[in-house]
Amino acid sequence: DYDLIIAGGGLTGASLAVRLDQMARRPLRVLLAGGLPGANSAVAEQDRRDDDPRTTALSLSGGDFYRRLGLWPELEPHLAGIRSIHVSEAGRFGGTWMHCAEAALPALGHTVDNRLLGTVLARRLATSARVEWRPALRVEALRPRPDAMEVKLQEAGRSERLSTSLVAVADGSHSVLRGMLGIGVRQRRYGQQAVVANLSLEEDLQGMAYERFVRDGIVALLPLQPQDGDSFRAALIWTVPDDRAGSLLELGEQDFLGQLQQIFGDRAGRLLRVGPRRAFPLGLLWSTGTHQPHAVVVGNAAHTLHPLAGQGFNLILRDLESLAQTLDERPEGGGCGEQRLLARWAARRAADQRRTALFTDGLVRLFGLRWPGLGHARGMGLALLDSLPGLKSQLIRMATGLH
Repeated sequence: DYDLIIAGGGLTGASLAVRLDQMARRPLRVLLAGGLPGANSAVAEQDRRDDDPRTTALSLSGGDFYRRLGLWPELEPHLAGIRSIHVSEAGRFGGTWMHCAEAALPALGHTVDNRLLGTVLARRLATSARVEWRPALRVEALRPRPDAMEVKLQEAGRSERLSTSLVAVADGSHSVLRGMLGIGVRQRRYGQQAVVANLSLEEDLQGMAYERFVRDGIVALLPLQPQDGDSFRAALIWTVPDDRAGSLLELGEQDFLGQLQQIFGDRAGRLLRVGPRRAFPLGLLWSTGTHQPHAVVVGNAAHTLHPLAGQGFNLILRDLESLAQTLDERPEGGGCGEQRLLARWAARRAADQRRTALFTDGLVRLFGLRWPGLGHARGMGLALLDSLPGLKSQLIRMATGLH
């Protein structure tokens, strides 16, 4: 019935659908099942009222993905550029600045509200001739056949069965469909949660992002475009132990801002207001496989990383770009679910996936250790980094996805 069915209409599924719509050599008939942030006709007003404060940090590689899709002109008014990053450890000597000019780059990345990114993707999907997008459709079950994958779907209480050459499982970290394919996961729980919110600031961050390591976690501030009459905005990601997350969510606004102000001092100016707060558990999740005949696993269903350094979604976008290129290379008359084709894609992506996961997990564990004297050593290491421009440049290339 379709060449490819995407199970999961979040940012991953929608981004893949728009990318597949552009395939030139071997165009595909695609079904996208599921809704995504911004798929509402009154989205501009709802975005401002919505209680989901999540944002996405697009590295240069992530930005290039959306440029190739022709979406950058629509995204640009909603983007805030990150030109420099200040990394420090509270109560310790030392810190380091990373600036885009040190690597001869125009920026280190950009931030955007998730719902606004979803809005732009939804508008493009609504005009697609090759992608059928059904936001209310949900994939309930998968059944492999020798020549295809049978997919059971449900929409408004009605069930239907379709066949496809390839199903892309993009239903998130807690994927049910991944388990139906017999693909397991390896997990490392960090015992932390990310408290996420948007802040109103008295001063402009001027393209500066902050990552500050504190006694029991990491606090990051990322610049955001102004909205709702606020002069200046920032995205907050505050990682804390599991048993502390609830108390941070329940704190009054002024007490919450007071604790943050104490952590940052006057680096980011005065913090004025905080929007709705939400908490998300953190860990490293890695699927034991990414493909089977007629099935691939992508997005957070394949790998979920700690938000430190903003690597997770950008790694996903590189996976999606490579998948689309591989499918476009298939021989004329060849099915896009053939095992040999999917194995080629998995081999192409293995090194980048492994390197990015090790980089992120290594940083989390390094700054999470509390051995005597290690804090001072980390501080000295951050200070030393400023005197090693070659190493810093390599770290910048890693963080921007240009490695």
